[in-house]
Amino acid sequence: MKIEVGINQNKEIVIADVIDNDSWRIWSNGDPKKQLDKQSFRDGEKLTDVQRKYAIVTEYTKKF
Repeated sequence: MKIEVGINQNKEIVIADVIDNDSWRIWSNGDPKKQLDKQSFRDGEKLTDVQRKYAIVTEYTKKF
């Protein structure tokens, strides 16, 4: 697991993480063929399909 650490204006340690298609792996129902991460881009899927997957992740992260 990778986390980001910093110090805020009050000199307190802040721990955060990045949520995006490159830093996590989401497989619908555990099926790697239904991946929503950047691997589909690396594997050469059509850019319209990659864009659709990123839009799905955007909707998921709005719930956080």
